[in-house]
Amino acid sequence: MENNPLVSIIIPNYNREELLKETLDSVIDQTYRNWEVIVIDDDSTDHSIEVLQAYSQKDERIHFYRRESDIKGACVCRNEGFKKSKGEFILFLDSDDLLSPFCLEGRMKATSYYPDCDFWVFSTLEFNRISGDSDILVNIFTTENPLNRFLRMDVIWLATGPFWKRDTINKIGGWDEKLKSGQDWDFTVRALANGFKFLYFNNIDNYWRRNSNNKISDDNTSKEHLELRIYLFLKIFEFLKAKNQLSEERRRLIRNLFIAYMIDMIQIKNYELLKVAIVRDKELFPEKRKVRMLTYIFTKLYKIGVGRNRIPGLIRYINACEMRDNTFTKVRYKILK
Repeated sequence: MENNPLVSIIIPNYNREELLKETLDSVIDQTYRNWEVIVIDDDSTDHSIEVLQAYSQKDERIHFYRRESDIKGACVCRNEGFKKSKGEFILFLDSDDLLSPFCLEGRMKATSYYPDCDFWVFSTLEFNRISGDSDILVNIFTTENPLNRFLRMDVIWLATGPFWKRDTINKIGGWDEKLKSGQDWDFTVRALANGFKFLYFNNIDNYWRRNSNNKISDDNTSKEHLELRIYLFLKIFEFLKAKNQLSEERRRLIRNLFIAYMIDMIQIKNYELLKVAIVRDKELFPEKRKVRMLTYIFTKLYKIGVGRNRIPGLIRYINACEMRDNTFTKVRYKILK
């Protein structure tokens, strides 16, 4: 490895002209100087392009491009940015998030201390308007298997937490451009299922903005988003199976995702997608009949107005029990009382 390798920071952007300035300023302030920024604009309708033009003229390390693909989305932008990048190491940064000034310097030290890793992960602090206005971490690392934690939607890190070797991303296969939400989760699950070696550091060196408008991946309740959730669960099931990583525990965890999805569809009265989910659930888990029976009974009751006020309690109850199969006999009697 070179003594001063290039780091590529890839940023997808859509209509974030003001927040984008803060993000780019946080990169310019880095103590480690050998970096490039690749911004892919997702057809913004505000003044993002003017902002990018000004910054690229001010600092020749900042490059921006308009999305080339006809497909819109953060995943497309990240893939295009990766193809245009030249760095030995890759950092994915959203256009409303921030890096601490020592972020790249600390990460480069980690790569020199632990060169055998495929990627390295660093802690992320939430913020609202300015970095440091919150003391809440996105998550913490534990001794529990990280893949299992992600499969039960205990998301340990977001897109900016990891620092990737270029070759690792090539092996993962890039970001899934079909997805409109859950992209970080999908990307990480595939990385972990591939068995890539990584280390987690408690150093807080990046900041995730909790509330901002104009997210590239937005409206998670649209029909397209909801349909793609089924696609994502099926895809991960088959991916783990192909990688010989589908243990009984992970099989159960993926089934829990289907269960949670079915409950969501009842709650928003989308019976069309509920039926699709039940069919897919039956295909993957033909031996598991209790939950499908429960779902059928509860949907019938809900349609005629019985039990509507029990949905929040049902969801809390199932989540508290981690949605284990032996929970549902008890839940059924609670609903029918």
